[in-house]
Amino acid sequence: MRQNLFTLAAVLLSAVALASISERADAQSSNKIRSGVVVSVQTNDRGELDSFSMVDPNGEIIAYNVSSDTPNTQYGLDSDVGDRWVSDQASDPAEAAVRLSDQQQRQARITVDADVNGFAHSVVQAEGSSLASSLGYLFAAAIITWLAFAGYIIYMARRQRVLSSQIERLQKSMEKISGQSYI
Repeated sequence: MRQNLFTLAAVLLSAVALASISERADAQSSNKIRSGVVVSVQTNDRGELDSFSMVDPNGEIIAYNVSSDTPNTQYGLDSDVGDRWVSDQASDPAEAAVRLSDQQQRQARITVDADVNGFAHSVVQAEGSSLASSLGYLFAAAIITWLAFAGYIIYMARRQRVLSSQIERLQKSMEKISGQSYI
C-alpha cells in the first residue's frame, strides 16, 4: 500500500514538472527572456524613455524599444537602498528612464521579457543569486536525502532482525511440538 502511494506521488510530481516545462517552452517561443546589465538609455526630448540596450553574460548587446504605441512595458526595479519601484511605461516614462539610468550606473542586472521584434514587455531587477549559495542548497539537499536513505536502511535492517528472530522462535517451537527439524 505504501509503495503504491509513493509511486503515485512520483508520477504526479513528474507530470507537474513536465507540464511546467512545456508551459515555459510555449511562453518562450514567442518571447525572449534575457538578463544582463544596462549599457545605454535613450530618451526623447521630454526625457521619456524611448529605448535602452543591455549586454548579456555572453557579451552580446541587445537593444530594446519601449513606446506608448506598444503594449505597456511593466517595470519592477530596485534602487540602491532597496526600494522597489513598480510601474509601467504609460504611467511614468520619464521615471522609467531615470530608474534604468540608475541600473546602468550601479551595473545592476536586469531581466527583460521582450517579443521577437525587440519591444520590451517587462523589465525587472534580476535576482542576485550566487553559484556558491546555490551549490550550498544543492549540497544540503543531497545530505538530507542520503541521511533519509540511511535512516530507511537502518529501519529496514532492524525490522529484518526482528522478523528473523520471530521466525527462529517459531521454528524452535515447531521442532519441540513435532520433534522434526524445519531448517
